[in-house]
Amino acid sequence: ELNCEGLEDNAKMLVQKVRKLPKATKGSDAYQGLEKAMKNFLSVCPLILSLRHPSMRDRHWRELMDVTGQSFELPDQNPKLYLGDIMDLELHRFINDVEEITDKALKEAKQESTLATIQETWSKVEFTATDFKDTGVQILRIPDDDIETLEADQLTVQGMVASRYDFFRPQNQKWQRTLANISDNYQLVRG
Repeated sequence: ELNCEGLEDNAKMLVQKVRKLPKATKGSDAYQGLEKAMKNFLSVCPLILSLRHPSMRDRHWRELMDVTGQSFELPDQNPKLYLGDIMDLELHRFINDVEEITDKALKEAKQESTLATIQETWSKVEFTATDFKDTGVQILRIPDDDIETLEADQLTVQGMVASRYDFFRPQNQKWQRTLANISDNYQLVRG
């Protein structure tokens, strides 16, 4: 088990130790190489933490392969992916790209969770049949609390449809249409 915070703390400590070396050594190739390696490692530590987040799916790891131009076994297929394997990717050269991928993974995981919540909520909503204005015609109604949920869910889905992260766009658009249909029908029969 990798302790990313401890790894970063130790890297910072090593950078400080390297900086405290005598001035005579600072001009040497060895010192400059060591300092560069330490800075690169320090810049990769937060990325390692982000890459370990459960929101990282195979599609994100494949995207990482595309960015780095290197192939490796996916963590789902190789749960013993070593730190050295990650370091071999030279992530310090792709910091912005890796941050974008990990941010995308987090945002998509949030969308996935939100969609699951919306699905669960609307699978439990009970429509009731009531007489329409004493006409004997039955219409479907939903409780007022569910109307508030409908409005909130419509805003949430609207934001997800507009998101630049489009992996769940088809599901988001499906829910946008479904909720709009419920709202439109409610407005018609509320009359």
